[in-house]
Amino acid sequence: MQMIMGYGFSLPDNPADHFSISFSQAISDYIRATKSRRIALGSSSECTKGSGNAVRSEHTNMKNGLSMESADILETEGPAEQNIHWVRTLENGYEFSPSFLEDFSIAVENHQERLKADNGPLPNGNFLDTPLSRNKLHVICAVVMILQKAQTTIRKHDKYLPEEPQNARQLDAARYRQGQLRVLEHVLGSLHGSLKSYVGINGSDNARSFRVIRLEHTMTASPKRLLKDFRTVLNAGMRTRDSSKIRERGGSDFAFTVWLCGLWVYAQIDNKTCEDDTASDADLEPHFLQWLQFLYETYPEDTTKLQSPRMPRAVTHKMEGNGWFDPVRNQDTGEDLSLVAASYLDAVHAAVAKHPHSLYNDPKITAQRLAWYLNIVRMEGVWYPNLQESEQEEDDEWVLFLDCAST
Repeated sequence: MQMIMGYGFSLPDNPADHFSISFSQAISDYIRATKSRRIALGSSSECTKGSGNAVRSEHTNMKNGLSMESADILETEGPAEQNIHWVRTLENGYEFSPSFLEDFSIAVENHQERLKADNGPLPNGNFLDTPLSRNKLHVICAVVMILQKAQTTIRKHDKYLPEEPQNARQLDAARYRQGQLRVLEHVLGSLHGSLKSYVGINGSDNARSFRVIRLEHTMTASPKRLLKDFRTVLNAGMRTRDSSKIRERGGSDFAFTVWLCGLWVYAQIDNKTCEDDTASDADLEPHFLQWLQFLYETYPEDTTKLQSPRMPRAVTHKMEGNGWFDPVRNQDTGEDLSLVAASYLDAVHAAVAKHPHSLYNDPKITAQRLAWYLNIVRMEGVWYPNLQESEQEEDDEWVLFLDCAST
């Protein structure tokens, strides 16, 4: 993804002012191929798995606005896909160039989203008007990161600019620069408002979307019994239970993984006690159960058959590899999740040794199972841009999206 900046002919208060964003040719080729395939498929249910490989890149590449390189791009015939897109302000808001957000959504699909899109109807309507989903959240977050970087790139030259333009060239440059900043500030202001509302920043936490889970929310939305044991495991693994410190120490994956693990164990216990009418702490929210059901159906384990919480259903498909393009977080690192999960298990065992009555003292919690949870955390989350006036990449945070699509 590239940001197009420059100046030339400019007019005061030009209504055509816009900020340009370009897809790399690799991404355009991938989007074009995917759209062509889906148009050919229509809404047919005969296609049960996505074809083609994914384009891969890194969080830093998206954040820095660099070109994204491809790996195994699908080649199909057809007209060249639009590379240059834009966003501009309107009297009553702003708009992106036609199909930009829809095309971007194709580029950031995870595996299950790609399968769903291949088997479903073609999209219709304004992308921003669609219900919140992990894919939509991913697109908004990534676009915000691109625009934030552009804003920073323009503003970093402030100290070198004369107080007043000295000639026509400087006047044109200043006018163009201000026009670009106006567009960016207006669009970012609106998108920041949406992202803040999703996670309850600068507003009532009760009004936030329950589907977007920050580390802080694992501490406030968990059942009391689970929270106590979860905090003990956090302390054993990270030597802190503070969300900010966990992020600073690179422990988001660990925290979300052991939280999801505890949530699943708690759901099984909750189910059993509810059936016996003896539960006194059956306070697991319905959306958590719905999410766990979705995860069970979407990410079945190969060797360990789990009992689906409350709503058992046969597993009818398996994941076809993990190749997919994520411009915000690179999944193609070659990292052995089993080794990472083994270290997580050490922390669980350390906590259980001190607190044998912990929910985590369960023989089903193995390194293999924790690796499964870790994979889910990485596939079902997005990088959430920093919204607190800091422009440092390390201030971005990983959040989970709770997909309750199975109900």
